[in-house]
Amino acid sequence: MIIEWAENGSPIRAIGTHVDVSRQVKNKQELQLKNELHELILKGSNAGIWDWDLSASNEWWSPKFFSLLGFEYNEHVPSHKF
Repeated sequence: MIIEWAENGSPIRAIGTHVDVSRQVKNKQELQLKNELHELILKGSNAGIWDWDLSASNEWWSPKFFSLLGFEYNEHVPSHKF
């Protein structure tokens, strides 16, 4: 941000900050690789997986889990209250 200008309109003083985000970028890349590996494992194992986050009351079912229950993927809202 320019905080002082010369009479001719050119900037004289500026202030600002810089933040090193290399750690966040590296963490994001590592997480993406782990997610890709997780997807490959799920596909290769041919297993039906479900996840239930009790604190948020959210449930997730893998496509194979839907199939094992006789549903098309996302045909039914995942719920333990069948």
